[in-house]
Amino acid sequence: MLSKRITILLQQLNEATEHRISLLHKAFTPPMHETYIADKTFDKIDFAQSGFLKGEYENCIFNNCQLSEVNLSGCQFIDCTFNSSNLALAKLNDTVLRDVTFKDCKMLGLRFELCSQFALSFSFDGCQLNHSSFYKTKIKKAIFNNCEV
Repeated sequence: MLSKRITILLQQLNEATEHRISLLHKAFTPPMHETYIADKTFDKIDFAQSGFLKGEYENCIFNNCQLSEVNLSGCQFIDCTFNSSNLALAKLNDTVLRDVTFKDCKMLGLRFELCSQFALSFSFDGCQLNHSSFYKTKIKKAIFNNCEV
C-alpha cells in the first residue's frame, strides 16, 4: 500500500516537473515570427487598407507608405529605412527598431517607450514627431535632424 502511494506521488511530481519545464521553455523561447522579409522595397503601399504582415523585416525600404494607425506590435525592423511615410498613431507594443532610419516621415503620437528596448536604435531626419513619447526610453545615440518634436 505504501509503495503504491509512493509510486503515485512520484508520478505526480514528475508530471508537475514536466509542466514547469514546459512553462519555462515557453517563457524563455523567443516567439517565432510569421514572416521573414529581407532586401525588399515597398513603394506607395497603403498598409492601413491592405493590412500589414507581422514578421521580421531586414534591410527593407518603405517609400511613401501609409502606416497610419497600423498595428506594428511584435514586428521587427532591422536596418530598415522609412522615406516620406505616414506612421501616425501606429501601435508599437514590443516592436523591435534596430538601426532604423526615418526620413521625412509623419510620426505623430507614437509611443516609443512601448517598443522593445533591446538594442533600440533609430535616427530621424526631417520627421514630424509631435505628440510622440519617448518616456524613460534610452535614446542617447538617437539622431534627430531637422525634426518637429
